[in-house]
Amino acid sequence: MKKTASKDRDFRRNRIERLLKLWEEHSAITSGWRGIGDCHGSDSLICFMERDSEFAPLKNRANNEGIEVEPLFIYDLPSSSSKSSPCDFQSLQPGSQISASETGTLGTFLSFNDPPCPDDPIYLLSCCHVLCPDGPVRDQSGIIVSTSRPVSDDILDVAIASLDHPENADPMNASLRFTTGNPVPLNPGDIVGKLGSKTCLTFGKYCCNAPKFLLSHYGSDREFTEVNNSLVIGSQPGQPFLAKEDSGAIVVDSVGRPAALIVSGACLVAVSGISSKPDRTSPMDCMSPLAIAVPFDQVLLNLQRLITDPKHKDRSLKMVTKKAKKLGNATTID
Repeated sequence: MKKTASKDRDFRRNRIERLLKLWEEHSAITSGWRGIGDCHGSDSLICFMERDSEFAPLKNRANNEGIEVEPLFIYDLPSSSSKSSPCDFQSLQPGSQISASETGTLGTFLSFNDPPCPDDPIYLLSCCHVLCPDGPVRDQSGIIVSTSRPVSDDILDVAIASLDHPENADPMNASLRFTTGNPVPLNPGDIVGKLGSKTCLTFGKYCCNAPKFLLSHYGSDREFTEVNNSLVIGSQPGQPFLAKEDSGAIVVDSVGRPAALIVSGACLVAVSGISSKPDRTSPMDCMSPLAIAVPFDQVLLNLQRLITDPKHKDRSLKMVTKKAKKLGNATTID
């Protein structure tokens, strides 16, 4: 069994590598091809497309390489018509609304691994497009909670900002409790949950890994954003997994372990057997929103490398799961 599984992984890896090579030559194949995704459990790979009319040339080229592909048309989420979150957030806690450059979701709080120091900062974690380039960061009541310059990774679109008053951080939310701060990998088909400031607690299914694709920006001056090594999470029937302002939410597995951070949303516009996409200049009815997320372990690793304070050299980041206390001029975590 182990040999069979290993051969299957090698086979799929080889197909992805060949499709990535085709991606590098995409301008010679079709201008409508926007990326690829690996569905694992399926016999075919997903191909993110801009125009269905240009799928045939790519399919033929891929088939000549021994690769089966299916089209998937995606665009970024339109603005939600919902006025407020169905959740009742009482304090600065995971899932609550924060705003700086844009409005988004506070994913969780981070600090440094043991041994703890009395002056260790506590950071709030969200997306770079929410927190960057500069503060201040405000909570759902409009109160300033961080005046520090965010530490950000533009590639992953994630960022952290040090709290002005760490003792105000409430790391546990009764609506979705983290059972551990340790990252966990997901397997295709896993049911996942997230707590977002717009749609509150929702559940979806991890669909596939997308080594590379370009996200089309619906009704925006920006044409595309390149997204790499992301997780694509689908909505459950009748329940959208996310909406605008859920960016930054932590994705957890079925037992509450952190797996990823939502950086974007996309609309499933058409799949194989459904002919055309809507006019990009028109409002879009997004019935099957997809979440685009980055692995939580990669988030921690990349942000830790970007922290330049020599006091924290070689100290890894961890999720804060206990409330901090103010003791004199120092802040400690229970």
